[in-house]
Amino acid sequence: METRITSIVRHFFIWCFILLFISGLSACQNSVSGPPTDISILDLECADTGKDGEGCVQMSLDQFTVRQKVQFTVTYTVGQSGLAVGGGVSFATHHGSEWFMQHTQPKKRNYLTATSTIPGNVVLKDAKRNRLTMFPGQRSNRFSDKIFNNIYVAEVVDRPMQPGETITFTIGANNEQQLVQPSPDPVHEFRITSDIDGDGVFARTTQSLIFPIMPAQAVKLSATAPSQVKSGQPFFVLIRAEDKYWNVSPDFYEAVTVRDEHGKVLARDLKLDKGLLRTQLTLSSTGPHRLRLSAGNGQWKGRSNPIRSFETLPDTQLYWGDIHGHTGKSDGLGRSLDAYFEYGRDVAALDIIAVTDHAQPDWGETQQAVQAHHEPGRYVTILGQEAGAGLDHMNIYFRRDDADHISKWQSDYQRFQDWVYNQYNAGDDPQAAITGPHHFAYRRGGRSDERYPFGYWDQRVARFIEVYSSHGTSEYSGNLRPLVNISKNSNKFMQGGLALGHRFAVIGASDNHDSRPGRSAWGPYPNGFAAFWLPELTRDAAWEALWTRRVYATSFARIYLDAHINNQPMGSDFTAKGPLHLHAYIIGKTDNLTLTVLRNNKDILTRTSDNGVIELDLMDTPEPGEHVYYLRVTQDDGERAWSSPFWLNVTD
Repeated sequence: METRITSIVRHFFIWCFILLFISGLSACQNSVSGPPTDISILDLECADTGKDGEGCVQMSLDQFTVRQKVQFTVTYTVGQSGLAVGGGVSFATHHGSEWFMQHTQPKKRNYLTATSTIPGNVVLKDAKRNRLTMFPGQRSNRFSDKIFNNIYVAEVVDRPMQPGETITFTIGANNEQQLVQPSPDPVHEFRITSDIDGDGVFARTTQSLIFPIMPAQAVKLSATAPSQVKSGQPFFVLIRAEDKYWNVSPDFYEAVTVRDEHGKVLARDLKLDKGLLRTQLTLSSTGPHRLRLSAGNGQWKGRSNPIRSFETLPDTQLYWGDIHGHTGKSDGLGRSLDAYFEYGRDVAALDIIAVTDHAQPDWGETQQAVQAHHEPGRYVTILGQEAGAGLDHMNIYFRRDDADHISKWQSDYQRFQDWVYNQYNAGDDPQAAITGPHHFAYRRGGRSDERYPFGYWDQRVARFIEVYSSHGTSEYSGNLRPLVNISKNSNKFMQGGLALGHRFAVIGASDNHDSRPGRSAWGPYPNGFAAFWLPELTRDAAWEALWTRRVYATSFARIYLDAHINNQPMGSDFTAKGPLHLHAYIIGKTDNLTLTVLRNNKDILTRTSDNGVIELDLMDTPEPGEHVYYLRVTQDDGERAWSSPFWLNVTD
């Protein structure tokens, strides 16, 4: 072994000396920041492959911290075959990353430039704007190189580049610098490809720029507890030390104190391990609680989610899920399905989870991960996948964790629902599969805006909508935290679907692409949740709640929302005589709350609170006929909750 290593090292330095002598190359050094992938850099540094992908790269920084302001360079050294005019080098970031680079506004943040050894010999182009194809088979093989789809190309325009010459990308090329993405990633990658012959086809260099992105220092504390507990009985709480972007900060060594709603100390001198601690606490009084956390003489503070303490626990209890997210199996950052499920359980403290990779390319592995991490009574996993019906996005979930993969993809939204019904629900189990749209208020254009999501709604499979995620809100036109490029068609919003008479549950989710379910920093807004009212924490119970609409949506705060009309739970569809009795009990994470009750998409009542609790008993007497009610809760920090609707046929 020593002889082999010595030979490789000797070969490496001899080869570097030859290159230095022939072409004046000064960058022949270890050019991978972070661990190399697949192959040794000693064997392949600036290797003469004679084809696209030739050349070597180096980066001036080797690790980053989330949301750090930086300026750094990525330098490509031309290999022995040179670079033809019309050829060039591409610099690409992952679809799930959030570097937000731009090359058209020199005075703005995140400015990217490309220069070459000979000034003016390269022009920087945005591959998307210039409709560059880039990779062979790109249109049919979506998740190969195309997953690094934020691509900038430095194209050679004047004269061919010679071996040893360089192209340098400067990231954050002004005083405003570059903001690092908000999500940690231990093996983050910039994808570098080259087209040496100018035919427009690029291939990956033999080296990969792989490096860690680390969480920042802790600025706050957070805790997740069960939403309902029994007074005097211990329950588990997960405590986290976090940076500004909800990333766990492992280097936190302060002792933590926990108090109840009334200031009573429940625990002190708690020590976190790598930023986390799962411990038991007990509440001695009934009613609403938000645990108070503090450390370092108040330098670090935080609150838990809302908790309702009972003398006797009710038959139906509240559980929390994030059932929409992605791993590296499709277009997420995470490399491992196991790590995805473990994060949801051990960091985000979820009760219910699904991974919904696009098309789930390795269905068997996904099934195995769902089966392996399922723990009835503690952690429920659901088998799912995301399917794009053309430009329209639907998620599919399966009651069984060994369900077959969808047998055919449909680009038409109606045919997609028909196919799901015929393949799964037309057989012995009419509830074998369930679907729902997400970020559906986007303006897509053409037939999509006319049909999706409420132009065709088959309740045999379509049972819910995802009204909120990290993409934003689709409740109504003009709502808070709107989607980017939002539609002007009112029928594409939740309220539009209700006005058309459709029945559906309402959930929130993350749609995370940083592979951090339940506590994602990906996207323009904090992630959302699906809240489940269940008699027990099992997959069958969760499935029944989703199918029968005994669920509701929240944004990032786990707002406690219990609501009934005439003792019927949210999601109910029934006939009643007026007046109607609407009862709601709400606990917010913050003190200042606003409750809005809507009938037929119109506000009929607003209540506010400055102590974090609202209990409502409303007698309402609508005109005879069909009516739909739902509730919206808004905190003063912008976090919200939406009940699933109630549908009533009111008689005289």
